[in-house]
Amino acid sequence: FGKPGTADLRSAMEEASGRSLVRFFDRFVYGASLPRLTFSSGVEPRAGSAGDLVVRIVQTGDLFDVPVTVVLRYADRPDAEVVVPVSDQTTVTRIPLAGRLRRAEVSRDDGTLAEVRGG
Repeated sequence: FGKPGTADLRSAMEEASGRSLVRFFDRFVYGASLPRLTFSSGVEPRAGSAGDLVVRIVQTGDLFDVPVTVVLRYADRPDAEVVVPVSDQTTVTRIPLAGRLRRAEVSRDDGTLAEVRGG
């Protein structure tokens, strides 16, 4: 019946998620910086399909575990969103396309705390 602290919260969240959250707490709770990300992308053709979007996200400075929402702006269908988990210095992800892509960009509206260049 004591007063819980940040370490108690981290322990409970780790138990519930089944993964270590040490880096998350070190960066977002105890640290003072934000993730610095550079976003780039390009379409690679694939036979019999609209191709793949190859997304490259590079972190500089401290490494964070952060989800980045990539918005796919299609020419012939509604926009789609894909969440790319970023936890390394460089993350490369292939996303199968559902149609002709006008552009891909990082969502500025999803609440991700990060400084993002590009896209």
